[in-house]
Amino acid sequence: MDDAAVDALLVVAPSTVATTDQMCFFLNAKTIAPFERPEYLSQWVKRPDGQRALSDFQQIPGTPFAYEKPRELLHLWRNPHRLEPDLATVATGGKTFDDERFLRLRWEVSPQACGDRWLSVDTGGDYQPWVSPSVFTEDWENEGKAVRENAIARHGTSAQVMQSSKLWFKAGLAYPYTSSIGFGPRIFPKGTILSTDAIAISPNRGIDRLVLLGALATSWAGELLTVFGDHRKTENSSVKSLPIRLSEGDTQKIRQLAETAVRHVQWVESLRENSPYFIRPSKEGEVTTLAEVLRRVQRELDNLCRRMFSISSGYHLNVDHGALIPTFIAEPDKSQHLVLLLSYCVGAAVGRWDIRVLANQEPEIQLPDVFACLPLCPPGMLQGTDGIPLAKSPDGYPLRIAWNGILVDDPEHFDDIVRYVRDVLEAGWKGRAEAIEKEACEILGIKELRDYFRRTAAGGFWGDHVKRYSKSHRKAPIYWLLQSSKKNYAFWLYYHRLNKDLLFKALANYVEPKIQRETNRLDEMRRQKQTSSDSGSKVKKIGKDIERQEDLISELRDFEDKLRRAANLCLVPDLNDGVVLNIAPLHELVPWKEAKNYWEELLEGKYEWSSIGNQLRQKGIVK
Repeated sequence: MDDAAVDALLVVAPSTVATTDQMCFFLNAKTIAPFERPEYLSQWVKRPDGQRALSDFQQIPGTPFAYEKPRELLHLWRNPHRLEPDLATVATGGKTFDDERFLRLRWEVSPQACGDRWLSVDTGGDYQPWVSPSVFTEDWENEGKAVRENAIARHGTSAQVMQSSKLWFKAGLAYPYTSSIGFGPRIFPKGTILSTDAIAISPNRGIDRLVLLGALATSWAGELLTVFGDHRKTENSSVKSLPIRLSEGDTQKIRQLAETAVRHVQWVESLRENSPYFIRPSKEGEVTTLAEVLRRVQRELDNLCRRMFSISSGYHLNVDHGALIPTFIAEPDKSQHLVLLLSYCVGAAVGRWDIRVLANQEPEIQLPDVFACLPLCPPGMLQGTDGIPLAKSPDGYPLRIAWNGILVDDPEHFDDIVRYVRDVLEAGWKGRAEAIEKEACEILGIKELRDYFRRTAAGGFWGDHVKRYSKSHRKAPIYWLLQSSKKNYAFWLYYHRLNKDLLFKALANYVEPKIQRETNRLDEMRRQKQTSSDSGSKVKKIGKDIERQEDLISELRDFEDKLRRAANLCLVPDLNDGVVLNIAPLHELVPWKEAKNYWEELLEGKYEWSSIGNQLRQKGIVK
């Protein structure tokens, strides 16, 4: 067994039936170096220590031999009260059996479709107690008809799809089933589907949800769960058996602390660009301040529960949720802060974000109720009174917007991406725009801002954007870089402006005029060379300039040919297909291997359920 990846347990038991008060000896050999274990064990059996009574474990469901845990902790399990059925119902959710088909990140689908066809789904995710709004949605059109039919076709039943569906859509609590960090209970918003990667804690009628959340988010709840072992998965059977009771004398204080924690974590979410609660980028030091408040709240809550459980002051917690706060709330460093700021600028330039939030032209935005349905659009989005994104600039808006969804990498063009970003900086950070740009260039290690947008490798905008807009196994960048072979020309497409004519408009309004301008420039160079009276260095310089110009035009024509090939497919984009399938036809221009991989799979007939797959079959393009 030396090389086996298994846990081993040696039990030496008498033939007689053990009584609950019988004493046993325990030795954890993992604390001893492997080569010392044989000799150590031979000596230990002569004078064993680590004696525990079996009754210490009897009240814990499943009777785990938690022999390393302090007796004071084990005695808490003698409390007859249990989370279920006394306070709540704990249950696991359903599964789609095809996440690639039925799950999307929120920013992939039309906001109008959120809450209609695409419903929020809790997929567990990372450790973040208190508030952690899901960024995933599930295709629940016609009450999940396609999801259920797929399950029936595969397994003959849709029972696992609908598991615990009576708890779906109800505001309550939940926690991620899998976490390498710890037990992280948080709010489960109304209108949300529950997946198998998340476990619901649905409070009983009359139980205050915030009070229950406060009790479960204490370090003591995590400490109690350690009796079941050190595992990445926290089973619902373990959580439902927690010996939790809510003392009336403490509930008001617990509620106050929970409210403070929830409010501050939600505010942290409002500073994260891909959160459903996003409003604006963070200011320097802002996240640190919020984290400090949360640490204080956690400490007060833990001390309150220590008194509530009558635990001695000498007991040292092995689980400290306060120490885990940096795993989900961390102040961005200078580089990260500037990258996030530039990402915000691009979003504002295409009309995604409302720059008036930064320009102080709008009243302070109020965050929504955390138990309510997640908003169709993040609060910081440029939207109308109906909560739907605007399609044109409101009166008096302080910024020119690229409503066609195209930002071109061309310093001579009015729609140049760097020009737009500078306009956003000036509108949102009046008087500091130049200083911010200079600082960004210095810290990001670039000569000028354009270098950051042209760079496709690590440290460029495209790479940063793909990383930020990927979650779990799903990648969904929404600002698409279409770039020429030598990176001398490019433009960015905003995913939510896709339509059947966009590529043709890009050709007619950007690429063709660019080629014409550069061709005219080449003709002028040739005339200069022909009419030049110099035969020396000036003529040689003109000759080299002509060669470079010819190379540029060749590069532009190659870009044009590739873009026209994609446009001539005449595919109608469908955001319900998601980012990776919609970007696939542009694989020749996008510096992303995922686009090519998905294109090849589409040609092989995969994703037949998708709109683009159907269109390719109808056109006879599928192999």
